[in-house]
This record gives sequence, C-alpha cells and structure tokens, in this order.
Amino acid sequence: MVISRAEFDSLAEDVKVNPIIVKSGEVLTDTELYEVYADNVRIIGTTNLSTAFKALMGAVYVFNLAFPKCHKSTMTFLQKVVINLQDRQSRDNKVYKLAGLLSCKLK
Repeated sequence: MVISRAEFDSLAEDVKVNPIIVKSGEVLTDTELYEVYADNVRIIGTTNLSTAFKALMGAVYVFNLAFPKCHKSTMTFLQKVVINLQDRQSRDNKVYKLAGLLSCKLK
C-alpha cells in the first residue's frame, strides 16, 4: 500500500492501483512527502505518514473500494482493530483472532 515515487511513475497509465500511498524518500522514515492516490488521481499530499494513512482509509470508504487481495487481512486488521472503524460487512475471524491474541499478550 506504500510504494516509492519511482515505482508509481513506472506503472503504466492504464494500471490503476487503488488506493495507494506514494512516498518521495528512500526509506519510510526519511520521506519528505506522502501522497495518496485513488484511480491514479492525487487526493492529498502530506509530510505525516499517519495523515496519509487516514486519507487512504478515507478513500477506501468514500469511493467504496475493496482492499487488494494481497493486503486484505492487513488492511482489515488496521481498519477494524487499530483505528476501530467498523462496517456492515461480516467479521473477518482471522482479524479478530489476531486481535484477541495480541490483547492477551499485552496484558
């Protein structure tokens, strides 16, 4: 869900990656700008990764997008457990099982 500017620019124009965070620096913590794109249209640019992530989750919700299959469990965990956004879709048991395990370990 986070790719470099070079990777994003190398994608063919007809390839749509929804949504995506594009970073301008070499490493994630050394990035000057994070940009969120949906349908290859820039939604927001920010210097804060947390803000970019919130915009990414907002784009998923507003545009009624599905998470890519390769990131579905991770993004569902972040959405439902980390930032506590619930939806009307059925519960993903893998996500809640992991949340329960983490909760027990953190106590």
